[in-house]
Amino acid sequence: MLALAHDTQVSFERIESLYGQLLKVSDQQLACVEHDWQDSDQFIERFQELAGKWLDLQAEIAVEERRLLEQVSVNERNAILAQKVGPIIRKAQENMTRAAEMMNHNIKATGSMLRSAQDHRQASRAYYNSGYEDHEPVFFDEKK
Repeated sequence: MLALAHDTQVSFERIESLYGQLLKVSDQQLACVEHDWQDSDQFIERFQELAGKWLDLQAEIAVEERRLLEQVSVNERNAILAQKVGPIIRKAQENMTRAAEMMNHNIKATGSMLRSAQDHRQASRAYYNSGYEDHEPVFFDEKK
């Protein structure tokens, strides 16, 4: 690794720490999607809290990276960051991809359940809950 000035080394360590915190937030978001999905109120509150932390950390990282670019070239920064925080970034991206896939799956499953419930309710109204005790429901199926 390159010999770095003390301030530059501190900036790199700070960025590495911030990316580590970002990884923890992505772990928490994934756990939230995995475990808290059924309780929608708790899920929304917790996920929004974690999304806020994610955005705050990204802003801090951007500030620290701008500060770092005042001290080293883009190529030096990229080389050192790729070595030190590359694995952390990849793991956080994997977590976020997995959480997004799980959320999409859960949303589709919820939509199917709602559609099924709506179909059941409509059939129930048509056949059973007409409101008239002396009438028998009749369903006409037009063939095209």
